[in-house]
Amino acid sequence: YKNKLNYIKKNYFENLGNVLSLYLDQNQLSSIEKNSFDSLRNLVYLNLSNNFLFKLDHDLFKNLRFLDVLDL
Repeated sequence: YKNKLNYIKKNYFENLGNVLSLYLDQNQLSSIEKNSFDSLRNLVYLNLSNNFLFKLDHDLFKNLRFLDVLDL
């Protein structure tokens, strides 16, 4: 596993609005708090593959209006 992240809290990505790509694959993620990605306004690519995510909030990605690729 890369970083051994278990969860993501909603404030983890504050002040990172210019990030275009985020690679969170190959961790141990089992939970992501609601609104965790809201501050990533310009995100185009998000990789969450190879984790332990079984359930995601239905609004988790709603504010990522530029998101083009979501790899689960």
